[in-house]
Amino acid sequence: MIISQNLQRYNSNCRSSVKVLQPDVSFQALYVAEHTARTAVETRASMQRHISLHDQTVREKNIRDAAAEALRDRHPTARKDDLEV
Repeated sequence: MIISQNLQRYNSNCRSSVKVLQPDVSFQALYVAEHTARTAVETRASMQRHISLHDQTVREKNIRDAAAEALRDRHPTARKDDLEV
């Protein structure tokens, strides 16, 4: 309410022909813009977490496969069940 009164005083003292948005409209637009930005940031962070978790899972699988292959190369006569890591 105080901001609205200050804007009215400013508008009455202003000698230029620049139109000032109504306070409710400009604050609503700012709220919507901020909400949209926050949603975009949260979505981006969620996707980055998902991608990094997927990458970590893939790296761990590759390491496990490489370890199992190294064990098979080291002990070619061993059974496959014995070499599972």
